[in-house]
Amino acid sequence: MRFFPLFRLGLVAGGLLSAPLLTHAQTGSIGIGTATPNAKAALDITSADKGLLIPRLTPAARRAIGAPPQGMLVFQTGAATVPTDSVGIWYATGQSRRWLYLPDAQQSQVTTTNGLTKTGTTVALGGTLTQPTTTVDARLNSELLLQSEGLGAPVLDQVVQGGTSSSTALSRSPWQSFTPSVSSYLTHLDVRLDVLTVGSLTGTLYEGEGTGGAVLATLALTTTATGSALLLSLPLPAPLPVTAGRRYTLALTQTGGSHRWNYGLTNPGGPYAGGKSSVGSLVEFRLATYQATLGPQQGVRLASGAVQLTGLSGPALLDVAADGTVGTRLLQNGSVVVGPGPASGFATVAVVFPTAYPTAPGTVVCSARSEAGTSFNDTFSVTVRSVSAAGFVANVKRVDGGNLWGQNLLLNWIVMP
Repeated sequence: MRFFPLFRLGLVAGGLLSAPLLTHAQTGSIGIGTATPNAKAALDITSADKGLLIPRLTPAARRAIGAPPQGMLVFQTGAATVPTDSVGIWYATGQSRRWLYLPDAQQSQVTTTNGLTKTGTTVALGGTLTQPTTTVDARLNSELLLQSEGLGAPVLDQVVQGGTSSSTALSRSPWQSFTPSVSSYLTHLDVRLDVLTVGSLTGTLYEGEGTGGAVLATLALTTTATGSALLLSLPLPAPLPVTAGRRYTLALTQTGGSHRWNYGLTNPGGPYAGGKSSVGSLVEFRLATYQATLGPQQGVRLASGAVQLTGLSGPALLDVAADGTVGTRLLQNGSVVVGPGPASGFATVAVVFPTAYPTAPGTVVCSARSEAGTSFNDTFSVTVRSVSAAGFVANVKRVDGGNLWGQNLLLNWIVMP
């Protein structure tokens, strides 16, 4: 039998009593400081006043580790020998001695200013430049292009006119469907109405054919003059994206006054294939749609010491003020369908500018144009009136001795401040 001195046994026992609790659970998990280590962890360390101290290495010592296994952690200390040698936690990826640094939360934050925007982890230039910004390029033919994206001038897309004319009261809530030929943005619609008593009406734009689809937009119009077959414009509150080949429906209701929507019983080119009316496929309410395409619009290019205007949706005038400030004056143009003429030989057309001006423009030029592909010799007089910052009204009258005209007459216009 072998005996141990009592004092030695006491030291051993005291050491065991003061050591942290070390357990090995049946799940295979090892716990330090806990009798019930988490079953999902290989090692569960629990302490209320102590932390985990991992190996601390200098940058040179960390890089000297040969083929570090994936997931290895070290805390790098000491002064950095290169700017990328930051003090802190590094981990090995397991790929060609590659180490990655874990930056702290302060270093991970990104604040964007001066035109920069941040979406998730992506930083891009897309806001307003609030500080002086200089672009330097020493190449011989270098250039700087500043360009905005927006809608171009509205273009006539669909025309539903018919031939022999009649009308139906808006109290019957008539509707007409149409199909865009291109995918772009619907800006406004023209309708031809008999205004018996001035008042107000509402246009509702639906998805699909008829009034059972989703409501896409609500348009309001107030009539200010009575007359027959008046061409009135219904601007959308905001450009509406439409898809080529899909059906859309415009329904009209009146909230005041008395109005009738003109329709055609027979279309010279055959029934309108892009839709039908609430009355049936052989009756077509008079309607024209206008669409604009999204793309690069006004821009300025600085190249070879010259200033150029580029990427414009239409012509623009370059203004240089007395103080040297450079700007542009927006030049807009378009066309509206006047359509077949009424018995009086006189028609009124309301035009809405695609982009409103700060004040009424000083120059508005209009001309009547015969329907494309026809040989009509009709002569017309056009008078511009009621010019405002948002649009104008034009009177169109046949002056060659006749009254009625059978063509889908167009009114071309150009305006400049």
